[in-house]
Amino acid sequence: MFGLDLGLLGPASLFSVSGVVRPRKNVEAIVGLGLNSAEQSQNEGSVSATAAASINTFLVRGRYLPMGRHSLLLEAGLGVSATTLNATGTDTSGNSLTYSRAGMIPIAVGGVGYALRAYGGFRLSVLAGWREALAGMDDSTVSFTGQFDEDDKIKAKKDLDEITDGLAQSSVYLELSVGWAF
Repeated sequence: MFGLDLGLLGPASLFSVSGVVRPRKNVEAIVGLGLNSAEQSQNEGSVSATAAASINTFLVRGRYLPMGRHSLLLEAGLGVSATTLNATGTDTSGNSLTYSRAGMIPIAVGGVGYALRAYGGFRLSVLAGWREALAGMDDSTVSFTGQFDEDDKIKAKKDLDEITDGLAQSSVYLELSVGWAF
């Protein structure tokens, strides 16, 4: 049996696409790609800022389904999240800041849930899990133009790094996936 699943709110993504193979009646191997991106702009007084983030996750998972058509679902997997972050800020005095950070974050996932399975046809999974980041983010780069003293530069980099470090923190997740088995 092989199939295709579409997922929402997975371990490190908003949307995912996965290929599924069932080598045994109650075991599934899943290879997938999760996609997540966001962009935000804000203006306040004389300051404007824009930020964009992209997280693409490659994940290999194994699932065990001990029951029949309606089953408990146990999952474990490993993957890597490719992360890119860019931000710029400017003011009307000509001061600007550009921040960027990119990296590959290895992750491990595990979860438990419910699965509706058939040997062909519609598939459904609802899963609550834990995502463990196995390493931190890479170093960031920050460039400044205009009038920033050295303390302001150090503080700005530190503050932005603390915010983006959140991408490499462990977290819980809820995932819904639907698919079709052939």
